[in-house]
Amino acid sequence: MSSEITTSNNKSSILITGATGTIGKHLLKSLSEQKSFGQSVKVLVRNIEKAKQELANYVNNLDVEYIQGDLNQFELIPSSIFEKIERVFVLTVSEPNQPKVEEQLINKILEYSKDDLKQVIRLSGLGASTTIESNSLFRYHGDSEVVIGNLLSNKAPSVSYVILRPNLFMQNFLRDDIHSIKNSSQFFKPRNDHGIPYHISHVDVRDIADMAAQILIENPNIHGGQVYNITGPQSLNYDQVAEIISKVIGRQITWTKIDEIELANQLSQLPKFLVIGLVRLFQFYKLNGTSANVHADFEIVTGKKPRSLEQFIQENKHHFE
Repeated sequence: MSSEITTSNNKSSILITGATGTIGKHLLKSLSEQKSFGQSVKVLVRNIEKAKQELANYVNNLDVEYIQGDLNQFELIPSSIFEKIERVFVLTVSEPNQPKVEEQLINKILEYSKDDLKQVIRLSGLGASTTIESNSLFRYHGDSEVVIGNLLSNKAPSVSYVILRPNLFMQNFLRDDIHSIKNSSQFFKPRNDHGIPYHISHVDVRDIADMAAQILIENPNIHGGQVYNITGPQSLNYDQVAEIISKVIGRQITWTKIDEIELANQLSQLPKFLVIGLVRLFQFYKLNGTSANVHADFEIVTGKKPRSLEQFIQENKHHFE
């Protein structure tokens, strides 16, 4: 394994995991736009050259250290990434091993940076719980939240621990539905089995990133012990989502309702735990009103209005046409 530093210094750093994902990229961009931000940033990536290409448009003005490693091969990660860490943004893959992965990460940071560490921010999910089914993505998040909380309470109680719980991402429409919308003017989501259609207050990933960036540059004591629920400004069912997309792109788009087994079949190339986890996700949306709520946490912390779905579709209109 190797590391590559764009600018070398001995200052304390912010460590960001998941930096090449959608949230990670926008977090780096948000930090780069903060005039008062002067810390160096360490990013753990699987391939340094590929990461530098992917992040080129997101890291302007940032002092970035790229270190090659994989959290699932923890013993191979260079120890240098864990040294002089003042703050860490924890974003890992939701899978059964997630709590163990994050426990190893925080333990190693405490081993090398206990005297430097001031803040841990964990990216979780709205609905995270330690009592939900054990094969739910929300359970992996819930257990991970507790693991980190217990570690910090026992080993570094002065460290500020912040949990961000965003709702389902608007950007998922670009990843999951763009092909069917462009080619057949429809998108496929599980049907509601009874009663009114389930609602989701989808959130723009850029809002999550902007909020995380603000927390990372402010005094860590301001947010210590806080759990923030991050949503968009509207609670919408998928018929309403279709109406918004139709309005923006100028042609009729419909929500085609499918059964859970159809969703599972669409996801059949994924690992089985993830197929079950994603099916369970929509079971949660149908059975639990948590995802339908609109929360003010983003505006309270940042002073900004959250981006609406219509804004998001308008900005990405060219992808849908």
